[in-house]
Amino acid sequence: MLTLSPTEYEILSLLWASERGLTAAEINTLSPEKSWKDISIHIIINNMLSKGAIKVDGMAQSGRVYSRTFTAAVTPKEYSLMQVQKNAACAKNASAVYTGLFCALVDSDSISIDDIE
Repeated sequence: MLTLSPTEYEILSLLWASERGLTAAEINTLSPEKSWKDISIHIIINNMLSKGAIKVDGMAQSGRVYSRTFTAAVTPKEYSLMQVQKNAACAKNASAVYTGLFCALVDSDSISIDDIE
């Protein structure tokens, strides 16, 4: 199962929102309130690659050099499901976790009937 730090999740969200693969420099530039230093991006990206959260999409020319581009390896739905499954795996009764989550979503004001359907 995929476990991400808040910084890694921030980068993954940025990649989900992008219509194309992004270079490390673009990730640094496009992150409005990034929680990391520019120099740390390569370490974060390598960690995310090893976790399987992102994948290399190709290469892009940036000035006189070529840089790898990255895309998300999981969709937002897949990631959400992994998080629920991770919590259920820790519980004594996984069925109760799923039932509780569904009931909480139905009772929540932040979700509409259309979303539930």
